[in-house]
Amino acid sequence: MDVPGDINLLQTKTRLAPELLALVEKLRTAGWIMLSGTLVVGVATGLLFFLLGGERQRVAEDKRQLLAAMTIDAKKESVFVSVKERIPLVERALSSEKAWGQIFDTVGSIAQPPKLYSLSVDDKQLVALNLKTNSLDEVGGWITSILDLFAQKRLRSPQLMGLQLARDGNIVVTIAFIPQ
Repeated sequence: MDVPGDINLLQTKTRLAPELLALVEKLRTAGWIMLSGTLVVGVATGLLFFLLGGERQRVAEDKRQLLAAMTIDAKKESVFVSVKERIPLVERALSSEKAWGQIFDTVGSIAQPPKLYSLSVDDKQLVALNLKTNSLDEVGGWITSILDLFAQKRLRSPQLMGLQLARDGNIVVTIAFIPQ
């Protein structure tokens, strides 16, 4: 309450010029616009960061899956290349395949274990037999058997590769031939 006779030297409100009031109002509006713009840009940046973070995780998971698939495919490819490299070897082995039953029958008609202690066949189908006995008559029988098989055309190119007399009295004979 104002008492008569009191003089109030302090004004509670300062009056501004209308140009300044318009300028303050424009600054206040610009501040609100800047605050709203900053808020919108911040929310948009947050959303963009969230969306790109999820996309980055999805891409990283895809990368892990693709690397795992590449590892599996690399193993498959190495097996495939290995098999592919071995195909000519198998084809060569199949093309040079002989009737093993016939070879064993021919060898069996000459000698059998324990007299026959080694048998080998090379790339050119040359069969080499190592025979061991203690009788010279048995060696003559083997040679006669081979000559008979040669006459019957069951083998070709018979060769006496070696004839040794061991210290224990055994005779070791090495015979080679090509079966027909």
